Amino acid sequence: MNNALFPVGVYVFFGLFFLSSIGEVILTGLKLKIPRMVVKPICLIFLLAMLFCYAITWELLPLYLALVFGLAGDVFLMGKGKKVFLSGGICFLLGHVFYLLMLGWMYRSSLNWVWYVAGVAIWLLLQLSGHFVWYRLSKSHLLSGVWMFYFATLMMIFVSASSFMIAGFGPWLFLIAIGLVFFMISDTMIAVNAVFGHKHINDIVLIATYYVAQGFLAWGYLLSFGTLS
Repeated sequence: MNNALFPVGVYVFFGLFFLSSIGEVILTGLKLKIPRMVVKPICLIFLLAMLFCYAITWELLPLYLALVFGLAGDVFLMGKGKKVFLSGGICFLLGHVFYLLMLGWMYRSSLNWVWYVAGVAIWLLLQLSGHFVWYRLSKSHLLSGVWMFYFATLMMIFVSASSFMIAGFGPWLFLIAIGLVFFMISDTMIAVNAVFGHKHINDIVLIATYYVAQGFLAWGYLLSFGTLS
């Protein structure tokens, strides 16, 4: 599909995502919890609708699932308690696994065994390096394990997108890399709250950078897939 000829629904639903995410940031700043519980799930629903307007195909299934699990994570994190936080973390972990799978699927014809061996080695190294940090923050082997896998997968998407871009696989991969940087900033706010105590300004930064990240990822994957189609 020609990237210049996206269906109009793509732009309409991205516009709705953009407006609703701004609304979510404003509601967070105003500490309006009940309206936030209504607006928050709608944001990723609009982004998912944007992808469905582009194409409904099994080749984009990992991308659909990434957003579905992101939406589920958003819903869980509206609650309170360690079990709810853990459930949200698992959903976001699965979402990032599908983002990583989508990246590998799109460029599978350009990858040989060296890419896969290097990828597994880097992923394991990232897990080992993050284990002690997350255990000290959470004091829970289960919670630290989930977040260790989460951040290792998050970093793996960034490393993969950057490596593929340098290798010349596609011109739009930089959008995915930028999205991952914003995801890292957003998730850093969670760690900052855990270590230094909860601060309202951190919530605003967390929410704002999270939606910027999701927007960049959606366009990065969509444009990259369109270039290959």
